[in-house]
Amino acid sequence: MAINKAMKAALKVLSYPDPDIKKSYKLIRRFDRIVAKRLKNPNCRIDNLTVEREGYPIPVRVFSPLNNKSKGVILFFHGGGWVNGDIESYTPTCIDIEEKLCRTVISVDYRRAPEHKFPTAPEDCYAVAKKLFCGKLLPEFLPEDIILMGDSAGGNLAAAVSLMAHDRGDFKPKRQILIYPATYNDHSPSSPFASIRENGTDYMLTSKRIVGYMKLYASKEEDLQSPYLAPLLAKDLHGQPDTLIISAQYCPLRDEGEEYGRRLADAGSNVSVFRMPNAIHGYFSLPIRLKLKKKTYSVIRRFLGDDRAAESQPKSWIKLDNAAKIFPPTTSKRDAKVFRFFCELNETVDPRALQAALDECIKSFPFYRSILKKGIFWYYFESTDIRPLVREEHKEPCSEIFNINRKDLLFEVSYYKKRINLEVYHALSDGGGAAKFFETLISLYLKKLYSKDLANLSVTDYDASGAEKQTDSFYKHYSKRKTVGVITPKRAYHIKGERLYSRPLCITEGEMPVSELLNKAHEYGVTLTAFLLAVFIKAIGGSMPAREKRKNIVIDVPVNLRNYFESKSARNFFGIIDIEYNFKEQPDDLESIIRYVNESMKQNLDKSKIAERMTGLTKMENLLPTRMLPVFVKDPGLKIANHFVEMGVTAAFSNIGKISMPEGTEKYINKFGVLCSTKRIQGCMCSFGGSFVITFTSPFVSTDIQCRFFRILTGLGINVRITSNLGSEKNAIL
Repeated sequence: MAINKAMKAALKVLSYPDPDIKKSYKLIRRFDRIVAKRLKNPNCRIDNLTVEREGYPIPVRVFSPLNNKSKGVILFFHGGGWVNGDIESYTPTCIDIEEKLCRTVISVDYRRAPEHKFPTAPEDCYAVAKKLFCGKLLPEFLPEDIILMGDSAGGNLAAAVSLMAHDRGDFKPKRQILIYPATYNDHSPSSPFASIRENGTDYMLTSKRIVGYMKLYASKEEDLQSPYLAPLLAKDLHGQPDTLIISAQYCPLRDEGEEYGRRLADAGSNVSVFRMPNAIHGYFSLPIRLKLKKKTYSVIRRFLGDDRAAESQPKSWIKLDNAAKIFPPTTSKRDAKVFRFFCELNETVDPRALQAALDECIKSFPFYRSILKKGIFWYYFESTDIRPLVREEHKEPCSEIFNINRKDLLFEVSYYKKRINLEVYHALSDGGGAAKFFETLISLYLKKLYSKDLANLSVTDYDASGAEKQTDSFYKHYSKRKTVGVITPKRAYHIKGERLYSRPLCITEGEMPVSELLNKAHEYGVTLTAFLLAVFIKAIGGSMPAREKRKNIVIDVPVNLRNYFESKSARNFFGIIDIEYNFKEQPDDLESIIRYVNESMKQNLDKSKIAERMTGLTKMENLLPTRMLPVFVKDPGLKIANHFVEMGVTAAFSNIGKISMPEGTEKYINKFGVLCSTKRIQGCMCSFGGSFVITFTSPFVSTDIQCRFFRILTGLGINVRITSNLGSEKNAIL
């Protein structure tokens, strides 16, 4: 947008009326609102919050990236001469900032003049900043992640908040971005700054209007001498944050903003001043696309170091392992292919300590910092610089993570009261690999939170290099031996019932003493998994209609192949065995079911059979015709194949096993648990210390099978504590 002679003439005509701002500010406010309402379908998440100050709830609007790739947070104060502009009129600008800078944006709707005179606006802004920096607004962000930013009067307020923070000592901002800020108190023709006279009549914002804004803003003459109203009047500018000042060539505030930058630099701050050529005041918030705005974001990214970070991180690509290939084409709204680990602590979660632990944990698992992309022949992982962020739980367990239209990380860490959750898209890892990540994360969190007691803690991080953790163990153990033929699945019994509509999953969690379970399994002379699987089959059989009992109950049981083949991979390395039972042909008493299940598991868990099945599946993937098919052909084929496999499955049952944590951490932990998204009923279990947790997930309203399962256990003398997300408790999110 070059300011040529014609443009200058047009701007002069538009500036000529220059109405009294005291009489016209209400009309300007209404116009701003009308323009803002045109925005539709923003590509970000928007949350409306409030921050209390002296009994007044200050409205705050949070703009978060949908893909959780936020690099930090920008606390933004809008412009408008402390009189105009508000959270609504600046929503398009904040969405633009969020998108262009890949950061969460917090917009503050501070109270405006003339209804609320100085110092109401800076005090409102300071209250929000203090809550944010002290970890009480968005606790997942650390102080060093926070940037103060504002344009025009908002730039003035950002500078004021930095000065107030230094004077009061409540927090210390590290960076601020001031766009054509107002920093002085005299905008009359006698102003010491030439831009007031050169640009004060013909470029929309006139010096007369600035003086009018100042009169509406200041409550008394002494206010004009306050550095919180005119930052250039500050006697001491030492200790101010790194600062970027962007001025506009034809802005009346140009020279005072640049002078503030020089003063900050003289006081020892790192300062960058950039004068935007051919720009007028207010260009940054205009609701149109301008090359000037693109240049502005480039300057800001350079100041933040984003351009250097992008250049220094070359991307790497990894193909999906054999087990992972089925997940992208079969992911749906009904089954997101997501599983969750949770750790319930004895004290409420500290989000900042958890974020710090996650930042450290991801360094040991660099493969987890990947996005999933669609190639010509296969899906593949691509490394990314997206920083995983901790968030308070805000959606249903095991909800969608992977969406081909978004560049998202394939895992999420959240918290709720005393629980820490790790959710993983199954293409990234299986339960065995994710358990190692989660154990490391919880160990780091506890060490940071209880640094004195756990100063000598050796953090759980199994003995494996980064390369070993991202090894494709299917390929590593693949051999071209002769394999068994493909087994055509029989049609199994399918559980039917009314499906949930209010939420995707019914979650039923049962906690019991691991010693009681082990003693009961040993009474029958079987493993714990075989015992519980038999109880599960018994519970399903008890709910089957008589006419359906001729069909086999077929339970999918995932097998951790790391127990059979050497592997330190944190990726997928599991197989599936099917345990079948027919109540028409076999006894229905528990002891008979236990004996049958135990024998069936022994046969299916023979290492040679597992190796044959694993090799057969890998061989199919490596056939030349399979490799040459484009992904748009493979996807429908895999969906059809998966459908036929699902016809032969009744339910699934998975035992993750024992969660291992470093000695000394157990006193801070109550229990661990695991659950999974599913289109049918699925049981997942794990143990920690003396606690054993079984979590059933189901898409059905009825909990008959789950109730039967736990009744059988209590009938055998095992104490069970049950919780569910279908209860009447308001916050019963498991």
